[in-house]
Amino acid sequence: MKIAGIFAALFLACIAGVGQTTERWNGLVLDETTPLQAIALFGKPRLDRDSALHVYDIQPLLSADTAKRNFQTLEWENVQGSKSIMLTFSADDKLLMVFASFENEGTKSLESLCGGNWKPAGQSLVNDFRAEMSSTAKPGSTTPVTKMVYKVFALTPRAFCTGYIINEPKTSAVLLPAMAAFPGTLSDITIVSRAVEAKAKPKAPVKKSSGKR
Repeated sequence: MKIAGIFAALFLACIAGVGQTTERWNGLVLDETTPLQAIALFGKPRLDRDSALHVYDIQPLLSADTAKRNFQTLEWENVQGSKSIMLTFSADDKLLMVFASFENEGTKSLESLCGGNWKPAGQSLVNDFRAEMSSTAKPGSTTPVTKMVYKVFALTPRAFCTGYIINEPKTSAVLLPAMAAFPGTLSDITIVSRAVEAKAKPKAPVKKSSGKR
């Protein structure tokens, strides 16, 4: 019985571990949800079209193929408490990107997204993500926020995650510890599968000089 209990505990721990690496939002599961499943959740979309997978702030992190108009994109308005939702799917009908904008969404909702590992972003989200992906990445420091709108980001094994927050009132700078609740209201979120991440090209071997002239 004790051995069975140990195996059961290990099994549950494995399930929990998998759950932590699966990005979910409003019933959607990144890299898994299909267009038909999304329609079952949100109803008939306002738009159903083929488009490029374009994410302005982090496009350099995505593969060149994302610029091609070969991704099915579905859009809804005013569903599930969201002002708008846009979902992009791969050729084999797997969810690659979630974009959602909101009217009055509190930032506390970020705690259940992308592991809750959100940090204030700097001037370049591309540089922020590359620093996180580096083996020598340093813990993020507190960042003064004085702008009306500011960015936060999170990196997981499966996703690039970004969010925009409207900070009102903006009377003074607010220090944002990495794990603290962020002030303001959430304007929008973007969650992009790392399945479309640009892969580093191997460097060409350097030819050795023969020394002959």
